[in-house]
Amino acid sequence: MSKVLVLGATGRAGQRVSEELLSAGVEVVLAGRDGTRLHDLAERLRLPGEAARVVDVQDEQAVGAAVADVDAVVNTVGPFMLLAAPVIEACLRVAVASVDLANEQPAVQALLARDAAAREAGVTLVTGAGLGLVASEFLTMQLATQSTSAPRAVRSVLLTWNSAPSAGVKASAAAAMQGGSTRYVNGELVHAPIGADRWQAQLAGRLRTLVAAPLGDVEAIRRASGARDVAAYVEAPPGAGVDGDEPGSVVYVEFTDEQGGTRTAAIEPGDSLTVTARIAARTVLGVLEEGRPGAWTPGALLGAGTFRDALGV
Repeated sequence: MSKVLVLGATGRAGQRVSEELLSAGVEVVLAGRDGTRLHDLAERLRLPGEAARVVDVQDEQAVGAAVADVDAVVNTVGPFMLLAAPVIEACLRVAVASVDLANEQPAVQALLARDAAAREAGVTLVTGAGLGLVASEFLTMQLATQSTSAPRAVRSVLLTWNSAPSAGVKASAAAAMQGGSTRYVNGELVHAPIGADRWQAQLAGRLRTLVAAPLGDVEAIRRASGARDVAAYVEAPPGAGVDGDEPGSVVYVEFTDEQGGTRTAAIEPGDSLTVTARIAARTVLGVLEEGRPGAWTPGALLGAGTFRDALGV
């Protein structure tokens, strides 16, 4: 039986990922800063006391010691652009596969830049194992198979509603937004103030105002499509104008060719936290089954079709 350590296990995402992995028959080790909460969670999940490990993700040596006897690590602790580096370095040093849930563009870009180091160490590193990046990557790959040439431009939209973001998601978003929006223009990464790039689109039954955001989607889309102009958008304000009490989401991707023609695709995966937990667990299982050394996005490593069930398509 494979053993996987979940960093940030007592957080909302960490708990859901742990539950998904346990249901898939994986031996789970819970890790975080609060020993009391970890042991309470272990008891609720009917895990032995030794399955709870107190670890500070900012302490590379402590992370390395905690992961030395596992097959893979899932990092759910954000902001990833501020906190992921010690985990990545520890996994490279002790040769343990790593999967994270990052979707800040700087964090995704930083992990993908470690490709050469990961190959040299024989380690699989995967970033962006959550709803936004994986759904955008899935739709981009789907549209790419229907196109005879690379698009000139691609833009994506992530809408979520009635699902309160976790503390980690809020912290990740706040950290990323401080640097403004990021997009690729003619192949170059461009930064701009949040709100400088606006767009209106009819999505989920309403005309919505969207703003470019510093999402990791742009890295996955650029690699999957070959487009030189790439931007990812969110609604401003988030979740505005959605009726009903059920949590939900929409992910939309639009290709524009050299002649100005467009091709679009969209999915409605459901509750963002539930879908993210399924995606993260499926990514870990894929890494355990067929991981290859290098730094990857989930779709690039495992193929877009791997996530059909998790995305509900």
